[in-house]
Amino acid sequence: VVIEICRLAAKSEAEDSSVPDLRTAADLNSAETLKTAENLKTAVDQLVSETTVMAKRVRETLEKGRDRLLELNSNRPELARSLIAEIKAEDEDSALEEYLEDAFDHFGVDTDTTEAKRGHFLFPGDHLEVDFFPGLPPTGLAITYDRNEALAREDLAFITSDHPMVRGVVDLVLGGNEGTVGFIEWPDSPVKGLALETIFILEAMAPGHLHLDRFLAPCPIRIMVDDKGEDQSHLLPKLDASEIDQASTSILEDHHDQFDKLIPKLLEAAMARASFRMAALKNAAHKDAEMRIGGERDRLIALKGINPGITQADIDSLDAFLQDVLKNISSAELRLDAIRLVIQGKMKLM
Repeated sequence: VVIEICRLAAKSEAEDSSVPDLRTAADLNSAETLKTAENLKTAVDQLVSETTVMAKRVRETLEKGRDRLLELNSNRPELARSLIAEIKAEDEDSALEEYLEDAFDHFGVDTDTTEAKRGHFLFPGDHLEVDFFPGLPPTGLAITYDRNEALAREDLAFITSDHPMVRGVVDLVLGGNEGTVGFIEWPDSPVKGLALETIFILEAMAPGHLHLDRFLAPCPIRIMVDDKGEDQSHLLPKLDASEIDQASTSILEDHHDQFDKLIPKLLEAAMARASFRMAALKNAAHKDAEMRIGGERDRLIALKGINPGITQADIDSLDAFLQDVLKNISSAELRLDAIRLVIQGKMKLM
């Protein structure tokens, strides 16, 4: 169409530029020129119509892929500001620093304060409790908890919750047997009696390629029941905020027959209540997986209509992946991680 328009336009221009000598020739040319102009107008109208249709088709194609592709990676200032605020708040929080100080002291790592802002120098102490402390070379390590200080000085390791040393410390704490069993007195308890505090871990043993921790990371479930098996978990915040004392193990020795019968029953009651929470956590993980992986599946289906590189096999593979994720979420189980026997107030054991 474009070529035909150009040909007609050139012909029309050539005819207009000619100067006829005779009136009869002009009359003949006038009829032919009129016909050429009409053909030119028809061709232009056709070009405009086809261009309009094509432009509409291109806009529709772009619109289909815009929401799920371009906007996913578009700049969203409100979300960015919120994320920046969270990062700053985490940087200023001293909870990680306090936790690691306790962990260093527990495992025998010596620390010296340095001139750097929130800076410390770590080195293996004479009473190191482990053969190898994660992330700590024998010559020591200079660290800081301040982001700007770490950016200005390359000799300082910036310690955050994602640092390999922190992850290694957490694994050391969780993997050890210390702290998994306790016997305490809670003098300021609002109720009197005996209680059993338990910590269960809900975890799923799944293949690594499923990345199941996106939906169901190992989750602690903390339960406390009284000597009748009734739930007292609502008292746990008060227990955490109270001063507690180590109870004498002689109480256990003097009344071991009573405890031998009572504790298994309390563990069973605590497990039953933890199971209710486990069901809710699994249900939430199921919904999260179906929403996120299902959303990815819907995106592939939409792309398949405009992208020949997306095949039905890709969609079927994602469906199978979703089923594997849901199956492993369903198979997650509770593991007893720690127990603590609590004497609430002053009581006498008969």
